[in-house]
Amino acid sequence: MGLTAPPSTEESVHHLLQAELNVVVSALALSTQDRVQLFGDLLPFLQALRKTSGRPYWLILDEAHYMLPHCAVWPSGFLGNMGAVIVALDYEQVCPAVLEGVDILVALGSTSRQLIERFAQLRQRNCPAFPERTQSLEYACLWDLHDDREVAILDAVRPQQKHHRHSGKYVAGDVGPWHAFYFPALDRHAVNLTDFLTLSSQLEDSVLRQHLAAHDFSRWFREVIHDDVLANQTYRIESDSKLASETAMGQIARLVQSRYHL
Repeated sequence: MGLTAPPSTEESVHHLLQAELNVVVSALALSTQDRVQLFGDLLPFLQALRKTSGRPYWLILDEAHYMLPHCAVWPSGFLGNMGAVIVALDYEQVCPAVLEGVDILVALGSTSRQLIERFAQLRQRNCPAFPERTQSLEYACLWDLHDDREVAILDAVRPQQKHHRHSGKYVAGDVGPWHAFYFPALDRHAVNLTDFLTLSSQLEDSVLRQHLAAHDFSRWFREVIHDDVLANQTYRIESDSKLASETAMGQIARLVQSRYHL
């Protein structure tokens, strides 16, 4: 619900009361302020329902920095015993009260070690030890905060169904001002992949060559889009000095279009 019309608290609770349903409440049709308000309205109902029926078994908050932004004020432990799974692009954008209650941290991609080290510093915890890197190209690091000793490495298991990587989120969504790709020559920001392709096509050859030489595009794909496959392929194109700038950008654009069905 909520893909085209704003979801209501009453509608969400109505579906949650039906035990056989997995309920997804989409806030895409809401403004950022209204997303925060929606979660604030829903949480008391969710807490009461879980207390009386044990449901929902899991509360998964994707793009949690929209529902629980850093500026939000919540009491410590407000998500306790809710079975909450917090998914966010950058935990530093999430409400501090949420971070205080984290029991298990899972970081994905090639920057996972740095994310865990930053989190340990933020929580004033000893940084755990890291085992040798797995041979798999796609893996995750899991840190049980009840055990400071070592991080566990998880190999990614590919799903059987065809997976389109967050096509709505990265193609037409908004990664936020902190993570938008900045084109100084245009004084414009790309907040999603559609913007990125549009603005990069407007760059002069000399400016494009500077971005390629600095590996700016692959870095953004890795650190913001969190797509290591796209980042690695883009890095190889950026590193090929024999390619003309326009040709290189064309290859990168086709990679993005292929992976995100643009």
